[in-house]
Amino acid sequence: MDSLLSISSSKGVSEVSDAGPVEVLSSRHIKPESTSIPTTTRFFDAKEVLHALQNRPSLETLSASLKWLSKPGNFRIKAPGPLSTEIIASIVNDVVPHFWPILREKNHSKERRWLLYTLTSVSGLGALLARLKLVLRKNPSPVGSPKKDDINDPIQVLEVLDALQQGDTFLTTVWADIQQFVQNPTQRTILWKELVSILASGRLLSVAAEALNSLDSEGKQFSWLGEGSVFTKWLGENINTLARNSKQHGMEALNSAALMLGKALSLGYRDGLIATAFHGMLSGDITRHEMELGLHNRLNSVDQTRAVSGIILQLNHKFTSSKKVLHHRLISGSSALIKDLCGEKPHLKEFLLNWLICDSGGCVGTDLGLRRAVITAISTFEGYAQKSIRKLLVQFGDKIHIQHVPIIVQEVCSQNLLLLAGRIFRLDRNQLHEIARSSIFINAISNRLAASVERARFLGMVTGMSVSELVDSADKRMKFSVDTINSADTDWYMALTGIQDSVGSLKDLEIISHDEESVLSIKTTTTSRETRHKQPVSSLTPVTSKIIAIEEIESSDEDDIPHYQKPDSDASDSDEDPTLINRNKPTPPVYIRDLITYLKDTENHDRHTLAMSHASSLIRRKSSYGTEVKDYIEDLASLLCGLKDEYDIGEWQKQRIAAMVAIILAEPIKMGKWFADMSFSGDYSIAQRASMLTAVTLAARELAGYAEEDTELTNTPHISDYKNFPSKQLPPKYEKLYLNATDPLKSAAYNLETKILAPLAASAADRLTGPSILKTRTFSSRLAVESRKKPITNKLATLLTDHFFFPLTNRWRIYTLTHGTDPKGSSSSSSSNIFSTPLLQTHLLKTLSLLLAAAGPGTISLPTLTTEFWSILLSRPILAAAREALPVLEAVLFGLLTLLEVNGAGVEGEDVSKRRLAEECGEALVETRAWVGVVMEGTVGGRAASKEEERVGMLAAAVLIRVEEVVERYQRLLIGALAGV
Repeated sequence: MDSLLSISSSKGVSEVSDAGPVEVLSSRHIKPESTSIPTTTRFFDAKEVLHALQNRPSLETLSASLKWLSKPGNFRIKAPGPLSTEIIASIVNDVVPHFWPILREKNHSKERRWLLYTLTSVSGLGALLARLKLVLRKNPSPVGSPKKDDINDPIQVLEVLDALQQGDTFLTTVWADIQQFVQNPTQRTILWKELVSILASGRLLSVAAEALNSLDSEGKQFSWLGEGSVFTKWLGENINTLARNSKQHGMEALNSAALMLGKALSLGYRDGLIATAFHGMLSGDITRHEMELGLHNRLNSVDQTRAVSGIILQLNHKFTSSKKVLHHRLISGSSALIKDLCGEKPHLKEFLLNWLICDSGGCVGTDLGLRRAVITAISTFEGYAQKSIRKLLVQFGDKIHIQHVPIIVQEVCSQNLLLLAGRIFRLDRNQLHEIARSSIFINAISNRLAASVERARFLGMVTGMSVSELVDSADKRMKFSVDTINSADTDWYMALTGIQDSVGSLKDLEIISHDEESVLSIKTTTTSRETRHKQPVSSLTPVTSKIIAIEEIESSDEDDIPHYQKPDSDASDSDEDPTLINRNKPTPPVYIRDLITYLKDTENHDRHTLAMSHASSLIRRKSSYGTEVKDYIEDLASLLCGLKDEYDIGEWQKQRIAAMVAIILAEPIKMGKWFADMSFSGDYSIAQRASMLTAVTLAARELAGYAEEDTELTNTPHISDYKNFPSKQLPPKYEKLYLNATDPLKSAAYNLETKILAPLAASAADRLTGPSILKTRTFSSRLAVESRKKPITNKLATLLTDHFFFPLTNRWRIYTLTHGTDPKGSSSSSSSNIFSTPLLQTHLLKTLSLLLAAAGPGTISLPTLTTEFWSILLSRPILAAAREALPVLEAVLFGLLTLLEVNGAGVEGEDVSKRRLAEECGEALVETRAWVGVVMEGTVGGRAASKEEERVGMLAAAVLIRVEEVVERYQRLLIGALAGV
């Protein structure tokens, strides 16, 4: 063997032509025991390179081997074959574990580039994936802190994959190499499908995620390889780059990109993939639109539908994030884009039609501007506008739909119906006149007017009036003399038929981004200009003085000079280092813009803590003075909702909630709905969403007149509270260990629960103490009667429905529609199922319960609120979560008890309310009694083992008592009502 590997030359390092051999003089080896490789290596073919790589080469030998493989004309390492596969396997299994820690250094950039060149192929990517699987199999348990010299270190393989797949040209490079080195078309197709299987089917993503899970924070820098949302964005950028090169490489590149895209749509992270793969189309780039449209046309029908659905969601993000003044252009550009995507494809037109009907979720939760764009686009297809409005009318008038579908779905259905009616009226009046006289329309309005829910009747009335205003003369138009129909909401609905949109150009989507920047700059300039004008005059004009005369005053009595005492303490007189004294202490913020600046300055402890302690009082003072709070209210709310306790301040969370409560009270109509929307759709943590729900609850209770009762819950200190404080008190960090921090929402719910259960306990005690005739009754004295509190003014009753309660329930309905009925199930979208956690479900149910209780039995829309809340409490996701989590079960029972109490089930003589419960909610009453009976068997019958289970059993017993009071009294009425269902 030694004779075969004799030294061929004793010269130094020399190189011949690119196609010729490479001669290297080696003076040292990485492995000392490696003696099979000669000091000078001369390569003539790939077998010699393979032999050198397999026998522990030195760094010089490795460098020469990689350079020889990278030289064009020597050996086609990227062409599939037995020898190339064996060389790649040797590089991945032998070279990478030993040499990668050296090659990743800066002085070995050439060797690293040659190594990555040899692995930039389907075979190279497959070999790295197999190596990563092998390493994970050898290390099944978490690695912890892997050593750098360990050959089974998964970090090395992840680093090679990270370096190999950087940028957006990886797919283009591999595709071009396949076209260059593989001549057989069938073999090309097989290789590309193998690459699709590795990247788009989730093989690499799943293995990388498993590897990252076994590493500590040291390996988290490669998290994009195992994070689905980031990985799909990278894949979408590469697909877009490959499709753009179709002009250079031909239509075959576009077909390959479509194959990769179609498979990637099933990964489950559609939003990021669509946003990057169709970026030019969504941004209005005309030069890239035709190419991306061709990419979409080459997908199969199912993938085309998925892509259109994802593009519609991306357009919805544009509507929600852009200014209202730009929506007209955005509607025109979106309608043009949707029209081009559908083209002459019937399956996409049917998809848009079903999307508008929103029977299975569809357009529920999307912006009205997006629905206007879809309706504008679908109206350009012959006969589809008429087909859509007829299907919507059938659904709109269906009795089961009216009785069981959430109100938000019915509202969206009514809005789409009115938009289509106005569109058809402008296209062909005779067709709308025919539809208005048809039995479908008449039955729909009749069924709506006969509905038991007030909101359902309102939608029927406003739809009938709007259509009648288009087709009937002034003396024959449909009119209703109801108080609820004379409101701003009615005018808004009736104005939908007069909206005129047109199909514009894709350039409108491109103009949106530029116009948004200009509007923002104009608004900033205007705000600063207004701020300057609002400054006091004294601060703008210089202070001048006029010298009238100079008079000398003579005084010989020095006693006239006042004597001042020396200060008690001065920082300069202390023994501390004067350089450490902070003489520039910040002052409390005076303006809202200063408050925002202080809150953003999280690196300055004094400014941040000062802002948090003064935020609530400053917002409350400014809310009734000027428009400063209104101008900055959304920015301030977003900032407070996303803040984190950087300095571990003891009262930080309470101060933050108090500030959010002040924001809601400043603009309850606007910010109540804003907080409800952000608690579901915003990018916040579980704790931040829970605090937002708590703020909504406390603000609503303060509007209802419970401010004094909730003072202890918010724990907002007054100025007088600082005067008399304990002289000996634990530091905040130790106080947390000994004192349980109470949740304001939990405390409010506990107080309400105690008030409801107190009469039940008193009634039970009376039954055990003897007949009522033997008991004495104490009469109230005149002084006690006069000292009773006056009834409070409940402002919440008029705001609850549209601005607090229904925004939360509608968001929950949208969440269950988009994430399925299984509370632990995974969604196909990229958004996380964060509201499936028991903590947030408990907070949501208690928030709704406290809102309903704060509004009280005098609320006008109490029947509608009762029906909506009862259906949520008995819905499948809530009951499924209640079976597995005890806090959710307690929240459900608390909600049922509050619901029955507000509707008068526990008040003597409330025959009207009890009868209404039996008539309108008979099915829910029976279902509640059956379900609570099962809960009672599991707690009381099963002998609860903890205080929490005893509490649940007590709540279940209270709910069962209230339900039995209604069921026993109106049993005949319930039997008749349920017989007609």
